[in-house]
Amino acid sequence: MRTLLAALAVRAAAAAWSDGAVAPQDCDALSGVPLQVLMYGNNDAYTLRKLDQGEWEKLFKINWFDGHINAAAVFVDDNNDVYFFASFGGYLCRFDEDQKVCFDGQLKYSSPNAGVIVGATFYYSKNLGRDGGETIHFVTDIGSDSPTQVTSDKVAFSSTLFEGAVLDFAAVDEADGVSYVEDGDDDLAYLLGLGADFEVVVIRLDNDGHPDAYAVLEGTVEWGAGEEGESGGFGAAYMFKSDGDDAVTSVFFSSNGGKGTFGLDLGFAVDDDCWNEGTDVSGHTTCTTSQPIVRYEAASEESSSNDGLNCPFGVLGTDAPTALPTTSSPSYAPTVEKTEEPTPRPTHDPTKAPKPRPTAAPTYQPSVDPTIEPTEMPTYEPSKAPTPKPSPAPTSRPSANPSYAPSIDPTFEPTHEPSYEPTVSPTPRPSD
Repeated sequence: MRTLLAALAVRAAAAAWSDGAVAPQDCDALSGVPLQVLMYGNNDAYTLRKLDQGEWEKLFKINWFDGHINAAAVFVDDNNDVYFFASFGGYLCRFDEDQKVCFDGQLKYSSPNAGVIVGATFYYSKNLGRDGGETIHFVTDIGSDSPTQVTSDKVAFSSTLFEGAVLDFAAVDEADGVSYVEDGDDDLAYLLGLGADFEVVVIRLDNDGHPDAYAVLEGTVEWGAGEEGESGGFGAAYMFKSDGDDAVTSVFFSSNGGKGTFGLDLGFAVDDDCWNEGTDVSGHTTCTTSQPIVRYEAASEESSSNDGLNCPFGVLGTDAPTALPTTSSPSYAPTVEKTEEPTPRPTHDPTKAPKPRPTAAPTYQPSVDPTIEPTEMPTYEPSKAPTPKPSPAPTSRPSANPSYAPSIDPTFEPTHEPSYEPTVSPTPRPSD
């Protein structure tokens, strides 16, 4: 598996469940791909789906459970195995395509709608900040058969600092040696969410794992190729970490209203006086000294009754796909280089520039020079211009049949009948 798993499992532990029915996920096939557990369209069953060319493409249907599913998250143990978790009817369960295995004891909420795992601790909430006074609860030691549920009471959230509610979390952990939130501490973990108006909600975890403070910052949205509009809330969050010594952590959120998937630039500052603490929310305020950048990254269609999760490998939209497919299914990204033959899925760019020579089929334009013989397909121009000469001139000789006109010159021969005039004038002498 990937070397970055060691960093992801800094606060984790080996899975030691007595029931091993649920299989770990094949994350090599899902690298860099946002996932959601959701009710899609008019379906009445939940499905696990991946983002593919802006649409949520089904991976499998969870038809073996008919209750509420949400607060989905990913657990990476220190054996580098990856498991999917979610709340099934208010019980925390790990699951795969065929079944679930749940812990005893119901969660604080029967239908939480935001969840994330940091190390071996599952954090969850319901409609955080919608009505005011909500808190984040958590379950520790989820890699064992005996996890511990903790009701958090250190900080409550105001309903006036951001629009709507925080509907999912992404988590960053500075135990990997990178400062993701510039606040003077460099070894803490944070939960990150977005309000419906792109407000950035930063939740600080203390060294015991308790949410102990939060800050709300106005996000600066860079729409890029996206279409501006209302987000509809952000019900799915993801954290990706690229491989290698210079691994880069990225955080993304998908708009429920179909406005796209957005990245949050990490490394933003949170001043000391920006942190809101305690359960009395009347004095909580918005931070005005920092405006993190939230940028449009990819298209994603509308979704509801949903929550995000992902295999935490790769970086959305930047890792190059392999030259050969890793599975029998085509990947959502184009091949490394364009080929003469079409790829399994259409690419965004044309495969090759058109060539100037004519195609095999005849065109509608005439050939360069008209020919005596007609072309294979008729042209719109005449094959040859008419000549200026008239047809042969008529002759002066009569036709073979007699004509109605007189002969050329009359003759001096008498006619057959006598004429009334004398033939010759009379002579003056008598005849002999």
